[in-house]
Amino acid sequence: MILTSMIMKNIEISPMILNFKEILLTGSYSNTHEENRQCLQWMARGLLDGRPLISDTSTLDELPALYRDRIDTGNTIKVMLSIGEEF
Repeated sequence: MILTSMIMKNIEISPMILNFKEILLTGSYSNTHEENRQCLQWMARGLLDGRPLISDTSTLDELPALYRDRIDTGNTIKVMLSIGEEF
């Protein structure tokens, strides 16, 4: 399991579950430009689907309320901004 996010509050992790399920937990703070390109290529080829990670969509006008209600409270995973008709 790789933790690839910035969690801004403490979370509880049970060492016993990690041991019994033999889970290796690795944290990741950042990624390289090449890793970003690789993920985008996988998505373009249909090998990777990022849509399950998007928990909310928002326009720029709606973003302050979404931040207050969902992001700042830790109740969202990834926000997709809708900018204009195409996006």
